[in-house]
Amino acid sequence: MTTAMDDRFVSQIPWLTFQNKTSQTIQPFSVIVATQWQFPDISGDTVNVQQPIILAGQPTDPINPYLLYITDDIQVAPDDYGRCAQPQQYPQLAALNLNSGSDYTQPVYGETCGPLSGNFTLTLDAPAFIVVGIPQNNNYVFVMSYTCLYRGNLPANTAITTGLVQVTTFVEPAGTPSNVTYPVCNPYGNIDTTLAGINPRCTYGWVGGQWEIVSADPCADKFAPCPSQR
Repeated sequence: MTTAMDDRFVSQIPWLTFQNKTSQTIQPFSVIVATQWQFPDISGDTVNVQQPIILAGQPTDPINPYLLYITDDIQVAPDDYGRCAQPQQYPQLAALNLNSGSDYTQPVYGETCGPLSGNFTLTLDAPAFIVVGIPQNNNYVFVMSYTCLYRGNLPANTAITTGLVQVTTFVEPAGTPSNVTYPVCNPYGNIDTTLAGINPRCTYGWVGGQWEIVSADPCADKFAPCPSQR
């Protein structure tokens, strides 16, 4: 019976080749974003690449969760090549930034996490992935892709919550507000959270190329009419 990691698990991950198109060295188990795909071009006399290659950048807002990949255990210098994959079929190890996050504590099973703009590492309670395993070194977590809906709160005591607003994300699975805010678009009518009886609770997800609020309940009393209906 083999005990080699490559034979047991890692070889099952569908790795893809990427080229580091940033000016920084990408550390092992980093989160990158596919800025472009480079495909073999057989229309000419030569083939420029033998297989599809991801041109990798650093995540920046708006961060598309469907374009996020996690690298393997090799650091990659600028313009060099490495391997990456999306943890959709198998969990992958990813670096975690414990200097920021919901409670500046250790991750828990089922907690969401994702990269913040300008970071290669994951932050607890940001959207994109879900924690499915915690190694002894808690600066790393095993994650799976998570592109479902998320819970959050609209900004408190704010008269204008239309357009791009900083939504307070929730600690999952506890369902309590975190210390992380994330830019989310509110395409609906303004909800003035300075008014009495306003419930800032909202649900958001990735819609049409941006993070967008898909539902919100401005009423503190679910059985009472909303302020605009009185």
